[in-house]
Amino acid sequence: MLLNSGESLIVGEYIRSSNVPGVSFGEPGHLHVTNRRLVFDGARGIIVNIDLGKITDLRAAVGPEGPALLVFSGRLVCVLVTVNATNLVSAITSARAAALQPPPPAPGPPSETGKPLVFLHCRHCGTLSPAGVLRCASCGAAL
Repeated sequence: MLLNSGESLIVGEYIRSSNVPGVSFGEPGHLHVTNRRLVFDGARGIIVNIDLGKITDLRAAVGPEGPALLVFSGRLVCVLVTVNATNLVSAITSARAAALQPPPPAPGPPSETGKPLVFLHCRHCGTLSPAGVLRCASCGAAL
């Protein structure tokens, strides 16, 4: 898996079996959790690629195949069978909390009044936007 600029791997885990509704069933692969997203790739390539901010719920459960991680984004996105489901919930929850914290505003160049301009980082794509703007010009996310 290729990491984007500013992205770092937090957890990498082999997954024995996956169930991604409408995409795959029983396919093994690798789960990658970065400081920005959760990616599951199997033999056919990337099957799940979800921004951490879009995950609405995580659960560790025990199913017929053993312990599993359930990932939700408003609906069930995937079921990943792994012995470390509980540890993954903790790691992903911590990564989500850190990802949702916006970085401090960066001081900009002085304005015409001599005061520095303030820019905000978009927590979804990292683009700088001037303070006072409600949506990111690059991805449209709320700032």
